[in-house]
Amino acid sequence: MPIETAPVREQCVRAGVLFPGDVPAYAARHPPPTGLSLLHFTLPLVLGTGVLLGVGNPLAKLASADGIDAFTFTFWPTAAAGLLLTLMALTHRGTARVDWRLWRFGLVAGAFGHALPMAAAYWLAARAGAGFASLSFTLTPVLTLAIMALLGRERLRPVRLAAVGLGMTGGLLLVGGQVLSLRMDPLFIAVALLV
Repeated sequence: MPIETAPVREQCVRAGVLFPGDVPAYAARHPPPTGLSLLHFTLPLVLGTGVLLGVGNPLAKLASADGIDAFTFTFWPTAAAGLLLTLMALTHRGTARVDWRLWRFGLVAGAFGHALPMAAAYWLAARAGAGFASLSFTLTPVLTLAIMALLGRERLRPVRLAAVGLGMTGGLLLVGGQVLSLRMDPLFIAVALLV
């Protein structure tokens, strides 16, 4: 029996959230870009995200050397991104209605999906080094695929199994080398795995 109720579903649809049953109808009305338009749309987003995530940890280490703590370093870019997204939503959708359930969801998702993990990664970069902190970003897709396979939500094909194995091997080599040389505090390893 679905958990969703009509008012919640209506608000989610207005906010642009799709339910699994809505995807085929949405895809029929909004075909994905193809060819050159796909490249022009997707490539800048992927490259921009990769570059910005890649420079975050080294910049956090430099900021820490100048006396800026991880929470401050996380807060200002997150606040700017939130303001930018709010302005984009207002210009795209018109006047926004204040719905406290969606605001509450946004705050919780923003805190636990972005702000706290990024603050932890930046704290880790300042203390254990930017390279070690970057481990948390590289292990995320590997651990996500492994967890989804354990939950039965994703089939592990041989290529994916090899990818998970290689990713875990690389992570274990990096972490294991640090642990065996007694240069890394176990707290840092736990934070890297939690991010």
